[in-house]
Amino acid sequence: VDLMHELFKMKKLSLLCLSLPEIKDLKEVDQGRFIQYRFSPAFLSLKEIGATLEFMVGSRAVNRFSLIERHYFRDLILKTFDFEIGYCIPHSRNTCEHIYSLPDLDADIVGEMISNPFETRTDSFYFANNRLIMHNKAEYSFSEGGGTLIALSPQNGSEVQK
Repeated sequence: VDLMHELFKMKKLSLLCLSLPEIKDLKEVDQGRFIQYRFSPAFLSLKEIGATLEFMVGSRAVNRFSLIERHYFRDLILKTFDFEIGYCIPHSRNTCEHIYSLPDLDADIVGEMISNPFETRTDSFYFANNRLIMHNKAEYSFSEGGGTLIALSPQNGSEVQK
């Protein structure tokens, strides 16, 4: 049984497809992007997960498009991921898949992560032409009964469940 596939398929989570806004001539896009994820504790036993990133490019080509993600629990950095997407042609719709090899975590840290919802966080930094164009933040809960995706709108703080 492919546990990762079953976790996502059964829960019908939309987190595997992250849509970025159109990259318009390398202008900064919404900097206040925030989301909360709720997973069961079983998520922490996965070795790899995949995520699909979809985005569109405006009228100018994008060179050196990249993503750097920092995953941490409290003040402890769990892992940093660096994905190079490269060159993107103008007026294009693009899709790329990232494979995350998850770190082996000490059992005590895993227990703390489960006991302390939303103290596990990520910062995702998107760069084009070596310039930061977007910064997303996320928080994670791994408590029993997890499996809902909560998105908080940066404009009004309203909660949307998926």
